[in-house]
Amino acid sequence: PGRERPDEYVIVGAHYDHLGACPAEPSGKVCNGATDNATGVAAVLAIGRALTRLPEPPRRSVVLALWDAEEDGLLGSRHYVENPLVPLESTIAYVNFDILGAVLLPSLRRVSFAIGAETGGPEFSELVQWAIDREGLGTERLSYIFGQLRSDYASFGEVGVPTVFFSDSTGACYHKSGDDLHLVDEAKRRAQSRLAFRLVAALAEDTGRPRFVAPSPSLAPY
Repeated sequence: PGRERPDEYVIVGAHYDHLGACPAEPSGKVCNGATDNATGVAAVLAIGRALTRLPEPPRRSVVLALWDAEEDGLLGSRHYVENPLVPLESTIAYVNFDILGAVLLPSLRRVSFAIGAETGGPEFSELVQWAIDREGLGTERLSYIFGQLRSDYASFGEVGVPTVFFSDSTGACYHKSGDDLHLVDEAKRRAQSRLAFRLVAALAEDTGRPRFVAPSPSLAPY
């Protein structure tokens, strides 16, 4: 709960479901989903723990949310925005994680993506960039449209909540049994979690409020 504005909320989320048996592999092969999306879940939990260690709670409340049925079409987060536990009009922003700690190519070991920050207007975009700059991980900002509505950030964007989606995108092990723990680059995952914590803590502490800007290809940063 927030210390001054407990009725305003920052939501931090990731999906915890995966596919079970891998549809593209022989029977019995299990998709463990280490990068997609156990690492995203780990980031949410790590941020929650870090918030409890602050000298005092931030001004606003923070909601930690782990979604089911993302792989079936964002069903968990869509159900939430249709039946919110806290008012959507009091939800300042939604921060999403899906596929962290993945290295698509050796040259991309220090490259990641932050998608959709323009939905919160210039102030939100600047705050995301501030967090990126402080961590030093090579995180590229891309437009909402580059996420292709393939993660839970889309559910919030569709109901007017500013959102940003942190991801490493899909690789050769996407939805395959090879997406196992050995694939996770721990140094990268830790940097991504620290970056996102900076953003969440700033959103929860800041007195300003991002203004939702509807996604538009004309606003797309490349």
